[in-house]
Amino acid sequence: MGLGQLVHGEDYSPFEAMSAIELMQPKMDVGLQTPANLEKVIDTIGDLSDADAKYVADGMLAMMYLYFNGNTTLQTVWSCLLCHHLDAVRHAGLKYFLNLALRCSGLAREIMLESDVIADEDAPLALLGADLEPKKLPVVTDCLGGRIALLEELEEMLECVKNSKNEGCKKTVVDEVLDALQRAGHDGVLVDEEERRKQLDRLFDASINNNDMPPGPPRQVPSLSREDAYSSMDSLLTDIGYAFEGLSRITSLDNLEHFLEDLRHGSASEQPLVRAIISLRLMDTVDVEALVKDSLESFGVPSDLWTAHRDISTDVLANCVRLTQLRARTLLKSRSRQHRSIPKLIPEYNFMQTQGLGMDEMLEINYGKRLGFKKPMWTWVTDQAISLMQIELQLTFELGLADNEEMPMLLWFEDYLIGVR
Repeated sequence: MGLGQLVHGEDYSPFEAMSAIELMQPKMDVGLQTPANLEKVIDTIGDLSDADAKYVADGMLAMMYLYFNGNTTLQTVWSCLLCHHLDAVRHAGLKYFLNLALRCSGLAREIMLESDVIADEDAPLALLGADLEPKKLPVVTDCLGGRIALLEELEEMLECVKNSKNEGCKKTVVDEVLDALQRAGHDGVLVDEEERRKQLDRLFDASINNNDMPPGPPRQVPSLSREDAYSSMDSLLTDIGYAFEGLSRITSLDNLEHFLEDLRHGSASEQPLVRAIISLRLMDTVDVEALVKDSLESFGVPSDLWTAHRDISTDVLANCVRLTQLRARTLLKSRSRQHRSIPKLIPEYNFMQTQGLGMDEMLEINYGKRLGFKKPMWTWVTDQAISLMQIELQLTFELGLADNEEMPMLLWFEDYLIGVR
């Protein structure tokens, strides 16, 4: 080869050529490697024993947790090559397990997208040629030490969340999934030979499937150990159980605010699936309209307003409920998304302040001295807006978005908001 000449061929893409130029090594030998494919890997591994299948299943469980935890799709469930070609799996139990894993991941993706906790670009399964709705395979005997039963329980719970079935969204249901997880965790893996483990680990080598990644050196995705995978999944399910229990105890807007505040600073704040489940269940579990009415009445809005002046108060109440729901769903997003979304809500509060002033004038005319406080509707809306601005300031500090020169001004503004409230 001459100076500067590059290798081009079926197994050496422009991506590799540009990498070679950046590294100043035009004669990189990566393009001359014969790329592996799934068929060759399967042939090399041979028949899978139950112990082999359990080892692969535990690796897939770790990938599922990483996906539930917000990691990118390619580095998680779709990096297991067997998921691309389930027909190539020669072990019936493992094939059924992987099918369940894909179905659970698809349900989790739908829940996270519907709740708006993540955006479609955060879970681009479709771009990778993934089957977003794999058909459920015929049930097989659980020969994987309880791992199949675990995913069956998990799939049932996620389906209840997706379809808003209250009977499947309780802490007792989560406890059953946790019991199944513990039973699966107690079943040890007996693959002791290091060489055999290396062969099985090749099933998680993301560089093998050339349709998804350019050819090159092995890109085996770093994963969790078996112990960490089970421990992390236990923590995730426990947070979901606490979420179901916490939602059932919300009896006021103050309770809801404290619940969301605890989420922001607890372990669930790092779990997008937990926040997505809460976001969907919040609308089905909590009577937001009743909470808003109680809160407005505590600020001095007469309790008979909603019936005596229904024609005037209906639209105002509907806007208050809608804004409260938007606020709650915004505070269930990741901290960076919260910081970007909160400013978009402020104009909504500005409009509600104007609407509230008009309602207060009507209350003054019809109730006069019977009003406990002046301008109760406007005060309620303003209090909600200021508390949201305080959260925005806290996020600014937590995310480290303020320069040293800006800190005195922001701290002064935070004190000012506290004083105004």
